Parts: sequence; C-alpha cells; structure tokens
Amino acid sequence: MDTASTADQLKHQQQVLSVSLDRVHRRLDALEQCMESMPDRICHALQQQQTGHPLDGAAIFNVVVQAISASVLQSVTTALHQPPVAPPAPRPAQTHHSIGSVLTTPHDDDDDSPIEQNGPASTTTALLYNAVPMHHLSTTSPPHVAASSPPLRRLPALFEPPTRSVGSLTPRASPPSPAHHRVVGKEFVWPDGTKRRAPHAWQFPINSCRDMWRCWFWGDADAEIGPYRLLKSRDVTYTNCVKNMSNARVVIHHLVHTAIDHGVIDSIDALESTLSCADCVAVFDRAFDLYAGKGVDGQYTREGFERLRPEEAATVKYSSVYERQRKRRRHDATTTQQPSHHPQSENHPPNLT
Repeated sequence: MDTASTADQLKHQQQVLSVSLDRVHRRLDALEQCMESMPDRICHALQQQQTGHPLDGAAIFNVVVQAISASVLQSVTTALHQPPVAPPAPRPAQTHHSIGSVLTTPHDDDDDSPIEQNGPASTTTALLYNAVPMHHLSTTSPPHVAASSPPLRRLPALFEPPTRSVGSLTPRASPPSPAHHRVVGKEFVWPDGTKRRAPHAWQFPINSCRDMWRCWFWGDADAEIGPYRLLKSRDVTYTNCVKNMSNARVVIHHLVHTAIDHGVIDSIDALESTLSCADCVAVFDRAFDLYAGKGVDGQYTREGFERLRPEEAATVKYSSVYERQRKRRRHDATTTQQPSHHPQSENHPPNLT
C-alpha cells in the first residue's frame, strides 16, 4: 500500500514538474524570439526615424534585454512556486507549441501562416516584433555582436553524401513557369526620397519553398526585384514582411548547408553565380530530399515531415517548413530536459538492458 501511494505521489509530482517546465520553456522561447529579432528590429526602427536625436544601439539593447529578463524571471519564479494541485485527469498528450509563437502571433501555433498585424508601432514595439535567422543564436556568440550579414551555420551531416553530381541532377516536376533569368534588380524611390531594392508597400510573398529558392538566388521578374538574398529589412515596409523574409532566410540557409554538407555543391558561390537556373532548382530538390530524410521508398522520415507526400515537396510553403524547424527545436529541447522518474517496486523490477 505504501509503495503504491509513493508511486502515485511521484507520478503527481512529475506531472506538476512537467507543467512547470512547459511554462518555463514557453517563456524561454519568448526570450529566444526577442533575442533573435533584436538586430533587425533595431535597424528597422532606426531607419524609420525621421525626427529626434539618433538612438544609441547599445542603450536600446540593454534596456530591452533588462525588461525581457525581468519579465521572464518573474514569470518563471511564479510558475515554479505555485502550490501543488490535485492530480489532473487523464488527457491526450500535450502538443508542444512552436518557438516564439507566444510572443509574435495571437493565433494557434499550428497555423502555418505566421502573419502579423500591419501599421505604425512605437520604437519599443518595433524592436520586439520581427524574427531574424536562428543562426543569430549560438552558444558562443551573443546576439549583440552578430554582424549584419552573419556567417551561415553548418548543419551536422544526417545522411550519406550523394553519389550524383549536380550536372546529373534532374529538377523535380513542378507546375509550368516562364523561362527564368537572373533578374538585375532596379532601385525604387520611396515617398521619403530614399532608394530601396523593393517597391514601397511591396508584400514579401509567402510562396512554395521551391519558388522562394528560385527567387532567393534568381530574383522576381514580375516585381522587377533582384535576388531576394540581397534584400535587407530596410527594403520592405511592413513588419510582417520583415518577419516573413527572416523566416525564408532561415529555411534557405538550412537547405544550402544541407547541400554543402552532403556534397551536392562545393559552396554557396555556385548557387549565386555559376549554376544555371535549372541546376539551381535541381540542387534544391536534392537538398530538400536530404533535409527531410527521403527514404528508399520515396517517403520522408525526418520528424515533422512524415506526413508530407513526395508530390507535395514542390509546393510546400517555406512558412510550413519553418514551423516544422521550430517545433523540432522545441521538441529536442524538451527531450533533453525532461526528468526521468521511474518508481520501482517488487512487481516492476528495473530494466537493465
């Protein structure tokens, strides 16, 4: 009887601890999203200022970090010191929310279209609103020392290098599109007289990952915009467009380094200058298959991509791939920190295998 009671108490304590850890993760995710967004937010806010004295970037960073840290620590302390509650009733497994969704989007985390409200915002709000590539976060380089164009983070090799060269790759079948040539972008004059790489009030597209790859390295002929990789946060008008551009950059960087790590290309220079458009798209097809873990049966095996059918690879949106990446990071963080309490009894001897 005592053993069963102890097991129930341990189980209840584990459930309470799991709920507390989930709350901590939510707040850490919010803090992570704020830190990711800091460089682009500061740059974007300073560019939009038309009056007043220039702001000190270091002062802005310190004030925002202090405010965020105080809020997160207060929330974590409150969550960890809540009194014990009655054991919860059985319920389905809890779905872990994606990183940063608590901060940036009011809708459910499973929504694959992270669109935010447009319109004017104060400088402080603008500093906390957009995301930048996840490679700003590392264990050795704090966000405030990241360069404006940070080096790409290399991914660990997940699969064996391919045996085919780029020249032998055949682009995956996709909806017909007009002949694509590398677009020489023009300069657009904005109402304030400045020249930018994109028109005023232009909306950064939320298209397929494959089309975004093409626009990223070859440009957008319809909009007369050069390769998207050359765009900066100052070249777009709305905060949701800055966020979408940042999300696309994260996805493209992961795919590029997957291609490099597995020998599909030698360096990113091949995509930016030497390869034809057809070969560039073929690199994407191969890199996406490697990144999503395509097996010999043609099905994707990597966590988050299991339900993606092979014929959908050419049309899946980059925003959907970004959400899968964020949920994978959240799942990995939760797995490494999940406590392991396994009450033992005479009827349940320890498993030594």
